Amino acid sequence: MFPPGSAILSAPKYPLTVGVLTIKDKRNVLFYHEADNYFAEDTVQGISDSLCRDLQFSGIFSEVVRIPEQPRENLSPEEMQRIKQTYGVDMVLAVYLTDF
Repeated sequence: MFPPGSAILSAPKYPLTVGVLTIKDKRNVLFYHEADNYFAEDTVQGISDSLCRDLQFSGIFSEVVRIPEQPRENLSPEEMQRIKQTYGVDMVLAVYLTDF
């Protein structure tokens, strides 16, 4: 993790804009005793926020854009192109939470 306000000191490894879809929750079992209210914020939202912040502060990509859509079960090439054009990104990252 990168502390807030930390500076990115080098050029991005990939000079691209990556779009991060909202994490899709595909767990069979919730976090703690079949409940997810253990933390103050929603578990999936917290993980999604952390992923985006880490990608932003890592400096790996030129820009990281949050995409307020969840990925479908099977993303088709046409759907990927629609997302890329709608949000102006070069790459799309889809994350499925299966265990926590």
